[in-house]
Amino acid sequence: MKKEIRKELEKIQEMTPSGKERAAWREHRDDARAAIDRAERTGAPGYARNYWDEATGLFSRAKEYAAGRSYRKASYLARKAGEAASRAADEAERVRSEKERSARAVLNQVKKSIDAMALKVPSDNRDLLVRKTEFLLEYSDLVSAMSLEQYDEVLEKAPELRKAILLFGSGLDSYGD
Repeated sequence: MKKEIRKELEKIQEMTPSGKERAAWREHRDDARAAIDRAERTGAPGYARNYWDEATGLFSRAKEYAAGRSYRKASYLARKAGEAASRAADEAERVRSEKERSARAVLNQVKKSIDAMALKVPSDNRDLLVRKTEFLLEYSDLVSAMSLEQYDEVLEKAPELRKAILLFGSGLDSYGD
């Protein structure tokens, strides 16, 4: 009986202007949460920090206004937080794909350098074979970092590895003579 009365009271409250504002706040809050969750999944805290901070700041302020029963302001801020979170997600996806593309290009250059160097290594020289294997292991580490989306690490270490491979390969040119 009490539950039925409570439901009826809630329905009546939702018909009032403040009840409508509260319902709008809840709807915008849920939309903002979904947008913030999407932004977090796309890596916005790392790739689009400014947009992420804006979205979370607006959402926090919206919750503060809602706690003070200023549902109209809270609803507005929640809507703006959702928009900022969507921008953060879009920017994070753009930055991530750009870094991924750059890292793949650098890894392809390293792979070509390894392939060219591997052809020059004589099969009877154990020291040179060990060094070639070390290069292959370092390349394998970079491929693993790439699969873990550690693009900054790949972009930092791959050029150094490529330079070392090219230097080693140029030494092999004189070794064969």
